[in-house]
Amino acid sequence: DGWIEDYNEIHPHSALKMASPRQFIRAKSN
Repeated sequence: DGWIEDYNEIHPHSALKMASPRQFIRAKSN
């Protein structure tokens, strides 16, 4: 899972309003 850690940290996604996937997932799980 090392690559997904890097992806989550360094690749913001325009579809998520420039939040990283990790931030999006964290927001969704609250």
